[in-house]
Amino acid sequence: MDSQASRSHGTKREGYKCEAASPSTIETREKEKRTCVSMACMPCRNRRSKCDAVMPTCGSCRVHNTEAACHYNPDKDLRTKGALRKLLVDYGKEKRTSDFILRSISQGSEADAAAVVQLLRNNNKPENYSDVQDQVVRMLNSGGNIEVLSRPILSGESEPMSPLTLDASQTTSSQSCHYGATSNLAFLGDEAGLSTNEPAGEVPHWTTVTSDTELIDHLLKAYFTWSHPFHVLFSEECFHHGMNEKQRKYKYCTPLLMNAILAIGCCYSDRPEARKNPNDADTVGDHFFEEAQRLFAEAQDEASLPIVQALGLMSLRETMHNRVSSGRKYVFLMSGMVAELGLERPPTPDRRISDAEVEARKITFWGYFALETASAMWLGRTPFPLKPTGLGTPKLSPDLENVLWKPFGTPNYDGGETELAQPSRKYGVLLQLCLLSGIVNDFLNDFYSTPSGLTFEQSCLHHEKLQKWRLDLPTALQIKDDGITLPQIITLHCYYHHCIIVLLRPLLNPSSPHTSKSVRGLCVEAAGKISQLMDIYSRTYGLDKSSFINSNSLTSAAIIHVFSVSKPIGSLEQKQQTEVYLPEAIQKLHEMKADLFLRIVQNVLFKWRANVPASVQPALDEAQLDSTTTTGGYALDSTIFAEDGGDMWAMEWERSMFLQE
Repeated sequence: MDSQASRSHGTKREGYKCEAASPSTIETREKEKRTCVSMACMPCRNRRSKCDAVMPTCGSCRVHNTEAACHYNPDKDLRTKGALRKLLVDYGKEKRTSDFILRSISQGSEADAAAVVQLLRNNNKPENYSDVQDQVVRMLNSGGNIEVLSRPILSGESEPMSPLTLDASQTTSSQSCHYGATSNLAFLGDEAGLSTNEPAGEVPHWTTVTSDTELIDHLLKAYFTWSHPFHVLFSEECFHHGMNEKQRKYKYCTPLLMNAILAIGCCYSDRPEARKNPNDADTVGDHFFEEAQRLFAEAQDEASLPIVQALGLMSLRETMHNRVSSGRKYVFLMSGMVAELGLERPPTPDRRISDAEVEARKITFWGYFALETASAMWLGRTPFPLKPTGLGTPKLSPDLENVLWKPFGTPNYDGGETELAQPSRKYGVLLQLCLLSGIVNDFLNDFYSTPSGLTFEQSCLHHEKLQKWRLDLPTALQIKDDGITLPQIITLHCYYHHCIIVLLRPLLNPSSPHTSKSVRGLCVEAAGKISQLMDIYSRTYGLDKSSFINSNSLTSAAIIHVFSVSKPIGSLEQKQQTEVYLPEAIQKLHEMKADLFLRIVQNVLFKWRANVPASVQPALDEAQLDSTTTTGGYALDSTIFAEDGGDMWAMEWERSMFLQE
């Protein structure tokens, strides 16, 4: 083996010339030998080329024409202790930031968690997470909501300014106001010192009327059970979050809004404490309402979402007490503030606003729109010219829609499980009420835009829209034939049939060439449906928890019943059914304590019938109404249905409201 190895080595060495290196050659090779450098410039690192580390520009960058980019970053060289130490510090900072963001999501409210998630989506690079943390910290320190940038503002970049030619501009305040392009106020920004409706100091309670937290809880439950599911003027979830916050931020819950809610909650309570004078039923809720009036007077120069919501509730409360002109006054104030805040349009792209606040603004606007449209129809007025401009309808969340509704305050409910409990559907009701109010708003504008009112053809077109709305209703919002229907859904259907009557009632003029059996039949059918729905409501929930919408709808149905009894149409069976519906309507209005509406029905009855039907007289006697033809001390001397086809009923009603006050 040794000989083989020797031969092998000998073979390998064959042909190899071993020449002695001259001293000059060794010196040249030593000069050509590359110097070992500890750090390469950044362009060479990216190219993975050799760098001679010459300052300020290495030889490789001179060859590749990258002299301008040639620079050295010691922090990127992880072979040094300084770079490793800085890397560990950066990792620790990122971990603390990530932990803070996770805690904000896990321990914050639903609205704040959604805002943080939106911030992360807008700043989707890890190096921007520190900006997210800074915004969350600013929110916590300032007491406001988390501000969400629709587009992250890069380092060194100024906030985008709205173009001078834009139709609208908004401030970046949490109480965002809308200013048109012709207004210089659009350039105020946050530094304008806009009010956030916060009291000067910490208050011990949300209301100064009472310190009884059990009573406040009782009234809140009454309001959110019987009023809020139909008249949705604010996000219940945001309100409860604002009410339960340890540090009061007054963004979604304020003392003004709280007192307005409690004033309405008193209307659905039979407790003596719900009255200003425990022995006087006419003073129900007056103490909370007066406190709300005082707080609103102190906030005259302010504009915020809770003030808009409180004005809507104050309008609703006055209307429930038959002070319709006073209620209309609050609606006008509400309309002006809605326009000032720009709630009728979506936020501009450069607005800092959370998704939760976007939805809260939508809910408030559409609640206002439905209330204002109904108020205009009650008083016979053109609606306020403020319609949505590119604003979408509120989103339907299955989690919120499926929150159980329970009949709080009814005699047979003890707070436990009940067969009446079912998903509330309040936002589904609000969505359909938005669509219905849009149709009603259109025909009211058409009706009052001309002295002669709607033509027969126009009435037919609007009636078709109403019918289509009814056919498109989701199954969950239909009246159940074999189950229990929610009170807000019953009220929604009553309101629909009331709109049918209001639309077609002017066509019932006997002298009109368009008065036909079909128009009469549609009105009689709608009136019958209202009577049937109110019978369901009465048997299931009782009438003491009923909405003002139901009183108004039942009054319209009673007037049609009087018309049918006075001018018999249809079959004998329909006439007999109408004679049953009319006394029942009078009895129900009496149970709802709707005295003003009772007197209206009484006047119509004695106007059109010389002799009161025998089936109706007992109901009048029970309601303790005399047989005079006066209302509030004056005689009605005009026909309810005008000879020119106009809706004089609305004018007579308005007149009675003003004289009543």
